[in-house]
Amino acid sequence: MNIDRERHKEEILKLAAVHPIRRSLLEDILKKYKLDWNDIDDMVKEGKLKEISKDGEIFYIKRD
Repeated sequence: MNIDRERHKEEILKLAAVHPIRRSLLEDILKKYKLDWNDIDDMVKEGKLKEISKDGEIFYIKRD
């Protein structure tokens, strides 16, 4: 287990708990944290994040 990777995933969850994260912004965050979309897909599958669509944009929110 990569401690930094897990810490960065937790940071994304904290951000998503406060405000939906636009997919384009999440792309920048993934690059900064050296993560990829597989990490996001895993969090969605694990029920930690939810992908939603609004006004033609895709956002990610933290699931309760």
